[in-house]
Amino acid sequence: MPRRAVRLAHTWRFAAFVALAWAHGATAAPAAQVIAVIDGTGDADGMAAATRIGEAISADDGLAALADPAATRALIAPLGDEDAAVIADARAALEQAGDALARFDDATALGQAATGQTRLREAAPRPLVTALLADLVFTEGLARRTADADGARVAFAEVHRLDPGRKLEAAHFLPDLIAAYESAGRAAPATGSIAIEVDGPGTEVWIDGVRVGAPPLTATVADGIHFVTVTGLDAVTTGARVRVDAGKTAPLRLTAIRADVTTRLARLRRRLLEASDDAARATAIHDLAAAVGTGVAVVVVRRADGLGTRVWRDRAPGLGPVAAFTTGPTAPHDVLAPFVQAKEPEADRLPRIGKVELPPELPWWKTSWFRNSAAIGAVVVVGAIITYAVTRDPGSSRVEGIGFNPGGNP
Repeated sequence: MPRRAVRLAHTWRFAAFVALAWAHGATAAPAAQVIAVIDGTGDADGMAAATRIGEAISADDGLAALADPAATRALIAPLGDEDAAVIADARAALEQAGDALARFDDATALGQAATGQTRLREAAPRPLVTALLADLVFTEGLARRTADADGARVAFAEVHRLDPGRKLEAAHFLPDLIAAYESAGRAAPATGSIAIEVDGPGTEVWIDGVRVGAPPLTATVADGIHFVTVTGLDAVTTGARVRVDAGKTAPLRLTAIRADVTTRLARLRRRLLEASDDAARATAIHDLAAAVGTGVAVVVVRRADGLGTRVWRDRAPGLGPVAAFTTGPTAPHDVLAPFVQAKEPEADRLPRIGKVELPPELPWWKTSWFRNSAAIGAVVVVGAIITYAVTRDPGSSRVEGIGFNPGGNP
């Protein structure tokens, strides 16, 4: 076969191989199924079981764990109180403020009360947080009584809004202080408003521990001080202390930043643990799976006789029934068995294309083009010599140079 034809054949065979490989890839087995493993118990046993299941996820079975290790840990890690550090700092500030009051150091007491209030702006409103905030504002009122009676009245009025059921015991407080505190709660205050706008992912607005709606909003409130807090599933809690004058609107613009993935997943898991029925559980699992980018999850749950697992998919039937989870060595693999993908048969593997052998290269002086060119050149040279010899003029030429002297002339 001519060399050029062989090269052309080789090129076409290579193109066919590429096309076959592309077609094979287009019909190859689907990508590995990503599995989210969630501890829905919140205890050490559930975490251990979820860890075992996660470790059993294998690429050999067509399965894959979450790509983000932080998300994987957040789905099974112990659920702590995300506001624990904030609450601890606020309590420490309250204690220091109380110590300062005992020394009649009102300035230090005011400073510590303000520090604790500022710290609590980062905690989501709940009864424990609101009660602690009321303690700090009450301490502020005590510290203001001597030099700022009106400031003390405003503080005591806010304590009544934060903790309406609070009563001062005669065994712990002087009668005039009790009277001043109760008077601040009885007065019918004038009203103003707060116009609240929020930048970022904050979705819920709270005023004095009570949820008032989604931003932006304008809320009518009593004149005096108020604490505005912005929360959201994806938001870092933030807030502000606002002073409202009667008949006026106080503008407030807050910026909420996005919480990290660990915090967001912990909040969603807490919703799962607090869910009261399967509909709420399925919704919580759906939100967790969507947050980590998968449509399949295995959830470890608590049964009356031990641990169990439930499978959730983002299609019908959704959340499956509870199955017992044993301590046996194959238990994690048994849980994952419904997701294992069948391996590709050997016959479906891509066929190999044989190597095309090319003939050896010839030296340039042996190639046909060189030989043909040399022969043509020789013919041209010989023809030129013969033509010259036949057509030359004998009287005007001498050829002694080759030993020939015509006519015998010397």
